Amino acid sequence: VEQFKHPHVLVLQVRNSFFRLPGGRLRPGET
Repeated sequence: VEQFKHPHVLVLQVRNSFFRLPGGRLRPGET
């Protein structure tokens, strides 16, 4: 249950997933 200990990791994973979906980037420069 490290997800609860490190919520920022979850955010990074979610963002990475979103960036990967449509061609690999939704908005250039929104890292």
